[in-house]
Amino acid sequence: MKRNIEKIFLGIILISLAGCETKKQSVNKNFDNINSNKTSIVKDSFKIAESKNQNDNPVNEYLAEKLKPIRENFKRLNSIDKGNWSSLVTKELDGTNEGGEVTYYHWNNELDKIVAKEYGETFQVLTEYYFLNGKISFVFQKALKYNRPVYHDSIAMKEMNDNEAFDITKSEIVEERNYFDKEKLIHQLSSEDCGSPMTNEYLQAEQKRILKKMNRILKLENEK
Repeated sequence: MKRNIEKIFLGIILISLAGCETKKQSVNKNFDNINSNKTSIVKDSFKIAESKNQNDNPVNEYLAEKLKPIRENFKRLNSIDKGNWSSLVTKELDGTNEGGEVTYYHWNNELDKIVAKEYGETFQVLTEYYFLNGKISFVFQKALKYNRPVYHDSIAMKEMNDNEAFDITKSEIVEERNYFDKEKLIHQLSSEDCGSPMTNEYLQAEQKRILKKMNRILKLENEK
């Protein structure tokens, strides 16, 4: 049985993907009787790319100097070729309808990076965790929201009186960057930022959510 807490978490992701945009016309979601293998095809063909030789550039931030070592560490770790790590451990990650996987990157017996991939019928999420001096420093999440469920083809579209079928080119991607200092969330950037100020209460709630998910993933590494 899927974990209820993960369903709640993924529900939060899908809600956040809506961002500040006006909600589109609702579509009947009763697709239970439609079966297809399209999810695996999409998962294999349209994966979100992991960060590689990527910079995280400042955007007129008053915290630029404080965030500088976090960004330098992100650049250093995502520039290491996969085959050059001391060890890699990959495990299955449950909690979504289509499953996922998590890979732990070790350098000299130290965990420096984690990459988690989760797949659903209407989305995929890639989350990268970066550690600095043994503590979480940066969490980079990329979420791809499909315009329709992957099995919603032209036939299903007509049956549901819809005006769109699944089309990967119409999918939306949302990026979220979280910066930690001594395991405290000090800053967050989102591509769907509505312009509202980040209060301490908001950052504390986000910190709790992110660390709870991260700790579950950390625990998974030691499970047989």
